[in-house]
Amino acid sequence: VISETRGLFSAAERQTLERAIRALGPLPAVSDLSVKEALAAAMHDKKVVSGTLHFVAARGLGATTSLTDVTKAELRDALVAIGLKR
Repeated sequence: VISETRGLFSAAERQTLERAIRALGPLPAVSDLSVKEALAAAMHDKKVVSGTLHFVAARGLGATTSLTDVTKAELRDALVAIGLKR
C-alpha cells in the first residue's frame, strides 16, 4: 500500500503480486489485531535504528528500497487497508 501510494509500485504490479500470493493459499486473518498494537510492535522491530523505522518497500516487482521517512499516518492507513481494526 505504501509503495503504491508513493508511486514506487503500480496498481497493475500490485494486482499481479496479489494474484500470485492468493495462488499460494489463504492468508491468516488479521482482523483481530489492532493498528495501535501493530504500530507499537513496529517500533520494537530490528529495523528501528536510533528511533527511526527503516521500512522495506517494493519498488516494482522483484525490487525493493529502504525508506526512513514513513509516517505513522502512512503506516496506519496501510494497516487498515490490509484489514487491521482501528
